Amino acid sequence: MPRSDDEIRTVIDQLRASEELGGVSPTEAQLRALLQRPDDGPVQMLNLLKFRDRASYPEGHPLAGDAGGSGAEAYARYGAVASRKIVEYGGRFVLVATCDQVVIGEAPAWDQTVVVEYPTRAAFVEMILDAEYQAAHPHRRAGLDRTVLIATTPVIDASRRPT
Repeated sequence: MPRSDDEIRTVIDQLRASEELGGVSPTEAQLRALLQRPDDGPVQMLNLLKFRDRASYPEGHPLAGDAGGSGAEAYARYGAVASRKIVEYGGRFVLVATCDQVVIGEAPAWDQTVVVEYPTRAAFVEMILDAEYQAAHPHRRAGLDRTVLIATTPVIDASRRPT
């Protein structure tokens, strides 16, 4: 069942207060659309990731400048927390892979593809509201040049072997 307008407004207000709307995070409209969808089963989140050559932390952050390392290193700091939170909220990694090349069609280059399955959209939303998860977000912002996150509904259970 989709969330009520009041519930949606509360989630959006919480993320706005933590400065987690737009950029490498969902826009208000994207988040609203996710929250309005039926929530009656698993959702797989397809992440396309392009890392910065150098991490870009804001001035005054302890890792600003050369101390932040590469974008991939910054994203790994975020990933260490996010991985724990994914499991804590009932999720699992379906795929973590390096992108080699575009074989069909035209698309920008990506460094990594990650697919994470959550038991419900609500579990994903609860995770992104988690204080420890949000505290790791500066590393995500510092590490990513760009990203695309696509919510998908599984059609088949690919984790099961055919019988």
